[in-house]
Amino acid sequence: MRRMFLILSVFAFLFFSRASLAKADVAFSGDNIFYFTYDKKPYQKAVHFELNCYGYSFSPSEFEEKAPGTYTPEKVYSWVDLCSEYGCKVSKAHYLNYRHIDYCTLELSSEDGVFQFNIYGFPADYCGFEAAREKCTFNFEIPLKEKKESALISSPASIPTENPTPSPAKTFGVKDIFERIICFIKSIFGKPC
Repeated sequence: MRRMFLILSVFAFLFFSRASLAKADVAFSGDNIFYFTYDKKPYQKAVHFELNCYGYSFSPSEFEEKAPGTYTPEKVYSWVDLCSEYGCKVSKAHYLNYRHIDYCTLELSSEDGVFQFNIYGFPADYCGFEAAREKCTFNFEIPLKEKKESALISSPASIPTENPTPSPAKTFGVKDIFERIICFIKSIFGKPC
């Protein structure tokens, strides 16, 4: 216990003194697992996807939560990749510090067409930590009733408005970095986060 306190004290000192460790602001490694289904059955074809998230970004020392309607969401995160089979695992760390995410769009392309999803709650509703690694799980049902070049599959009520209401749970900053460091240290000693 005393050793844990000493380690935390050293990290706190480095963090608050703005030493190089705190300035490095490193993203944690992550595993992303994708489950694409059609008619509740595994979709076994390759899926190319593009995730774009919108909101606002800020500097570590100047965070001020913005009220809805006082800003226009802009793209703050983007990720393009390929999932070659059902349940594919893609290793990628989501560096989301100093970003507030209102909503994301996910575009899927397969030999059966192009489809778009509106996503709310990323990363909080999709990701968690296991043994100091970020683990995200994505489950999407692909609507293949008609082969189309483009299909919006969100209900009209879920389409983002010009200024969606921000959620403080989706804002990542200095506090989150410190919590991740504590989680990492706990995992070294075999303790859960």
